[in-house]
Amino acid sequence: MTMAQIQHFLDIVNWGGFSAAASETFISQSSLSKQIKSLESELNVQLFDRTNNKIALTPGGTAFLEYARKLNNTYKAMLQDMEQYSSAKKTISMGILPLEQGYRLLERLTSYQVAMERVQVNITEENQGKLIPLLDHGKLDFAVVRMDEQDPEVYEFHPIYRDKLVLVYRNTQEGIPPEESVSLSQLSHLPFVLMSDESVLHNLCVRQFHRENFHPSVIYTAARHRYLLSLVNSGLGVTILPKALVNTDLFPDLCCKDLSGATGVQMGARLLEVLHHMPQVETHLIISRGAEVIFQRETSIDLEELKKLADYTYDVDNLAAAISSGSCRTDGMIILPCSMKTLSGLANAYDEDLIVRAADVCLKENRRVVVVPREMPLNRIHCRNLLTACEAGYVIIPPMLTFYSDYPTAQDQVDHIIGKILMQFDLDYERFQPWKG
Repeated sequence: MTMAQIQHFLDIVNWGGFSAAASETFISQSSLSKQIKSLESELNVQLFDRTNNKIALTPGGTAFLEYARKLNNTYKAMLQDMEQYSSAKKTISMGILPLEQGYRLLERLTSYQVAMERVQVNITEENQGKLIPLLDHGKLDFAVVRMDEQDPEVYEFHPIYRDKLVLVYRNTQEGIPPEESVSLSQLSHLPFVLMSDESVLHNLCVRQFHRENFHPSVIYTAARHRYLLSLVNSGLGVTILPKALVNTDLFPDLCCKDLSGATGVQMGARLLEVLHHMPQVETHLIISRGAEVIFQRETSIDLEELKKLADYTYDVDNLAAAISSGSCRTDGMIILPCSMKTLSGLANAYDEDLIVRAADVCLKENRRVVVVPREMPLNRIHCRNLLTACEAGYVIIPPMLTFYSDYPTAQDQVDHIIGKILMQFDLDYERFQPWKG
């Protein structure tokens, strides 16, 4: 048992649940769950009742709460008492990317230094490729880096800023679409300038391009984002950058537009948003661990705000949730997107998590389950699992592009797919255009 585990327990109690506690303490919900499970295993006592949507303390958890509060208060008092006997300054080694100005890291660090006068902070500024090895070899205590390429099972993350990729262009640049948000497919005629390939920002852009099968015409690369902005400001081309790094004070002629896309989790988020505005529909939301990571790495969507759109939200590992029983009446289920791992579980009735269990329950109760697989190309195992799932009774709706209606943007295509899904439940969607001959 550690003091950190006790603090996590108290945080969940104070904030009223795992999701809220994870958000407020800047820790992933999966990491928080692991810490509590470890604590329960050591005590051999279940601390929280997870059978309902709302987390509640068990009798054992209520008894432990009193001890936890006493231990926490004693621990804090001990640390405060010991401070008066410590004369030496503590040293913290910190690594930061050469992008700190956009995220105002030094301002935050200055505030910390004033509050913690006995702590000396040594700063190393390098690109991410050099900071991570320093962290791995213990040369740094922590580093402020981008999470996109790091394994959450290896590193402990505490998010401090969420950003999104935007199109950056000079206000006199010709050929910019008039919409507030644009898809990459609308930019194929424009010249691009990008960060050089040793930059994490370069990899971010390349992944975005691959997801949308986009092949830009790259005419320049730059090692520093400020030089990249000066190239765009000179009218040499457009670029893709995180919004916080676009310094319009230094380059007042630069403009930004949001990028619209059609990644699987974004389609799922859009569906939830559409259902939220249908008062006759009650929604129950499950987000897989993989989807949580993708939301954080590839989108600017706030997961906590997204969860507020649902009437009920469940942890994917909570196999005792209400929707895992056939006695919980629903009209059916939509799995959007459906990974090949989840598809395998559906095809073989392997109820490893709540997503597959809830779908299995719907199927045995003769309720409709729509599966939206998003993978390409498909191998034989994928195709075999799709056939097995279809024969079992699942409705398979691949997110296919349509060309028979006027759908000029990726968002329009997403809305068309959502309309096709909702047709399965006799729900009308105003942005869906059926074929009229």
